[in-house]
Amino acid sequence: GSELMPDELLLQVALSLEAHPDNLAAALYGGFTNAWLEGNGAQCVRHEVYGSVIPITAVPAFKVPTSHARNALAPTVSRADASFNISRAALLVHALTRDPSLLFIGTQDRLHQDSRRSVYPDSMALLDALRAEGLPAVISGAGPAVLVFGTVGDIELVRAAAGEQWQVSERTVARLGVHNSPVMTP
Repeated sequence: GSELMPDELLLQVALSLEAHPDNLAAALYGGFTNAWLEGNGAQCVRHEVYGSVIPITAVPAFKVPTSHARNALAPTVSRADASFNISRAALLVHALTRDPSLLFIGTQDRLHQDSRRSVYPDSMALLDALRAEGLPAVISGAGPAVLVFGTVGDIELVRAAAGEQWQVSERTVARLGVHNSPVMTP
């Protein structure tokens, strides 16, 4: 016979292959996910992204190893900066799911992006230009790609700011993650 592996078990199996539950949860469940490690396993919750939000990526031709981006971060952060980022992260969940007018504020950062400015100055210059236009732009993950939570028509602003050296694309938010196929059992 065959039976489906429960999603929770699938997440734990995947965690043995990839140590970042944030990457896994998005791939497995689609939508917008929050994931965290708890004990020896991972947990996640899934949200629907507000219908008018269009992710736009700007990917440069150059690459930056994640280790370089991580090494640029300070080993400690101030309480004020930690509090700032926690409040913005919480607001970002609300902005992405219920009120996109708050995306610009929800994407503010004091812990990562400025610390990495010397690692990918071109990415930070694009980020600065987009935010100066009022677009909620962030460095995607450890960089150097830039992600904008845009709306209809914003891709033209991103293309104009990025220039020809960047690959600019509108993305869709996957409604489903991987499809859990039946597992054959004896």
